[in-house]
Amino acid sequence: MSTQAKAPLPWMTTAQVEYLDEAGGAGPAVSLNQECPPASPIRQGLMPGRDKASEKTKRIQDRLRHRQEGECVIKRLPRGKTGRTDGWLAVGRGLSRMKGQPLVTLNIPWQDYITGIALTPIELWAMDVVVYLVIYSRLYNRRKGGRGFAPVAYAYIRLVVGEPGMRALDWLKRMGVVKCDELFVKGSKAYGFKLTPTAITWGYRVTPMPATVAARFNKHWAKRRREAVQAGSLYAHQWQTLRSVTLDPAIWPAVLNPPKGMNRVKAVHRILAACHIQNRNWYFSDDKRTGRCFTNASNFPSDLRRFLRIGGQATGECDIANSQPTLLVSLVYGKDESAERTLALNLVQAGKFYSTVCGWAGLGDLAPAKQKVRVFAGVLFAEDHSSSKLWPGVVAHLPKMADYINRAKSGGQKAALALRLQTLEADIMLKRAFPRLKGIGISALSLHDGCLVAVEHLQCVEAVVCEEVEAVTGIKPLVRIKIASAS
Repeated sequence: MSTQAKAPLPWMTTAQVEYLDEAGGAGPAVSLNQECPPASPIRQGLMPGRDKASEKTKRIQDRLRHRQEGECVIKRLPRGKTGRTDGWLAVGRGLSRMKGQPLVTLNIPWQDYITGIALTPIELWAMDVVVYLVIYSRLYNRRKGGRGFAPVAYAYIRLVVGEPGMRALDWLKRMGVVKCDELFVKGSKAYGFKLTPTAITWGYRVTPMPATVAARFNKHWAKRRREAVQAGSLYAHQWQTLRSVTLDPAIWPAVLNPPKGMNRVKAVHRILAACHIQNRNWYFSDDKRTGRCFTNASNFPSDLRRFLRIGGQATGECDIANSQPTLLVSLVYGKDESAERTLALNLVQAGKFYSTVCGWAGLGDLAPAKQKVRVFAGVLFAEDHSSSKLWPGVVAHLPKMADYINRAKSGGQKAALALRLQTLEADIMLKRAFPRLKGIGISALSLHDGCLVAVEHLQCVEAVVCEEVEAVTGIKPLVRIKIASAS
């Protein structure tokens, strides 16, 4: 059988030409420096038979090339109209009726402020999703920053939105929609982000979350929940109890008509938190460093917890007054019977530690909630407690406690005291009190220094918590019961 001679092609290598010669091929010599011509447009980067996909790929490549060559102009966002009452109520009602995962974003026409390029549909919803992640992180992240900042990790944005999310975050910062606290690396590896006051004046809008984003979002949180539940039987029981939580319908008039003057960011968070419980979008995580458990209930606004139901039953709270100062007294003084220990012990047992420390600094007129914040932020958990206005009073009246705080935070261990107190608190509540409650058939949800239980069990829970705190610290604590009508 005759074999047809094969002529070498211009871009063949020497080895290929020699193979053709042996097979009977013929043709001119091939230069080793001769370049291979480009593949045909139909076959660029594609498998055979993918002509239609080739056209799609070429369009994507052309668009990306155009976007890289084009000039992207970012305009600064102007202040919007204020007092959008109708729009606010529409957002609230939209959230209360939303099923599944809602997407809360700002009512801003993104394309009007990013010119020079046409935003793709993916980039448009990436802008919306990144805004939502900033809102959501402030709602649930346990490591909140000060002044409204909350961490939003770059890895998290990539996980949920992909690379378009990174471009969206850059555009949002340049537009003045999102502000970065720039604690670590400017604009990049920062501790937190928040919406700017200018952006908030544009108002909010709520839409269903895109299916792709919702799937990625839920996958991330499902992994967190699974890890927490597998951390031990205690967390598994907390997870089981959380899933029995429902809302009293009376909550909606309360959250849809916020008090006059309430910060609109906070108001949105309150509605969103209720919406997630209603739609059973559960947040459940454990802190590996302290043992604390974080859930929808523990992060729920304290004044709205009266609307939570466990197994359909009305609930109340049982907590330790001045919990962490009580634990601090036990660590600082032990069984010492000094006058200073007596003073500190009387303050925590009377529930007056925060108000007294603020009073020493002339801040006794502050609201109780603000006094607690000032003591935590200025003394107990401050990075530089010595510069706090409250510190001289602590040194003057409780010098041994002041020395303990100094030593606990020495050597660059700024968070050491906070972690020590939170770990001891979790050990008492989660490892001692909660197993006892579970053993007698009481389901309770952790609120860190207390718990949420059915009203009928509050007296029993109070006795158990008091006994466990005293067994560990030697101090009889002030345990409070809070019951509020949902109506």
